[in-house]
Amino acid sequence: MKFDSYIVILLSVTCLMIACSKKTEDAAAVVESTYSAEKPSTIMSGISNAIVATGAGLTTASTASVNSNELKSMLVSSSCDSNGEPNSPLNYGSSAYPGTLTYCKMVINSQSPDTVQGGFALVKNISCALEKSGLVFDGQAHSTSITIDSTCFSAKQISEMGGTMTISVTASKPAAFNTYFDAGVELNVTGQNMIFKIATKVSGTKVEFATMEDQGTNKKGLSYGSLDTSDGTLRYETRMERINCTESGSCGWNRHIKIFADLTMNGNTPGDVESVSFGYSNIQSTPGQSGLGGVLVTASGNLTTGIKARLWQASNGTVNQIPTATSDYNTPGNWKEVSNTSCYTKTSDSAGTCGSGAAGFSSNVNFLLFGPSYTAVSTWFTNFTGATWSAVDVNAD
Repeated sequence: MKFDSYIVILLSVTCLMIACSKKTEDAAAVVESTYSAEKPSTIMSGISNAIVATGAGLTTASTASVNSNELKSMLVSSSCDSNGEPNSPLNYGSSAYPGTLTYCKMVINSQSPDTVQGGFALVKNISCALEKSGLVFDGQAHSTSITIDSTCFSAKQISEMGGTMTISVTASKPAAFNTYFDAGVELNVTGQNMIFKIATKVSGTKVEFATMEDQGTNKKGLSYGSLDTSDGTLRYETRMERINCTESGSCGWNRHIKIFADLTMNGNTPGDVESVSFGYSNIQSTPGQSGLGGVLVTASGNLTTGIKARLWQASNGTVNQIPTATSDYNTPGNWKEVSNTSCYTKTSDSAGTCGSGAAGFSSNVNFLLFGPSYTAVSTWFTNFTGATWSAVDVNAD
């Protein structure tokens, strides 16, 4: 009997192993039939959908933390302006501000680096147009013209750019500028001082993209995203370094957004959000901006016990006193928390069940992409070999 039992158990385990292996192979096959490293816009769109699902899931998921009518009325698109900022009367001092900002940054597409989706909107749409004209992955430069129309571009982009755009395109497999990625595309927009690099990778059930923009000295940025459809793991990061460039309006600020989320998946389609870790920083300086100021927002938790969002403002060391020099940003103690009791669960915005959330700066401020020891955008992009973070740590860049 013992021997027979052993055989039954062994056969059962063997069958489970075979079934699991087949399931993984099938899932990978579905991913590879949907996504291709040679179609970067498709990969970016898939990850963008997962980001939107993460933000929207705060109020619409079946396990959402915000199921009461009062709280649902706070987290809707009308709560956000076109730049992904909470609408008035919400301000930094409002207990609802950091939670609403977390939501807005993920669900609003500003078509600019103000929001998560906006950080890679232009390069995604240029990719779409290039794919339609035909990308040749031969490592050689090709000149091509693309039409700025509704086929691939938004109404805002059409009104601002219009007409046609001539681009020198070099596509390579693997990416010539970073061989971690299966494919890479380098774009040089003729006469515009704009260079973009796009990298993609499809590995089993996981898809990844990374983009880098270089618009001259002190005006660089990147976006990275990955989604594993087998377990719903989403990672996303935008790094924008512009605080030391001086063009009025488009310069004088650094922004950093980082997200880790667990999602349920229905094939390649994201479903409910189960947990999220979020970090956002924004600092500014003259002459590109009108004055000095900075904000750090974090949010973390799961959608069973709730999510805690927190906010810190930059100061000169004294509460409610704005920085007097950019060097004030470098001291962790100069970042003063605007305390609130908001803690989002299914029935309340002030529950005590979701803990303290993610803390602010304690050892360094590298998350601001400012100061002597953070990793510059160009270095990050060249040396990248995969992301492994499972939570946002604002003491790391």
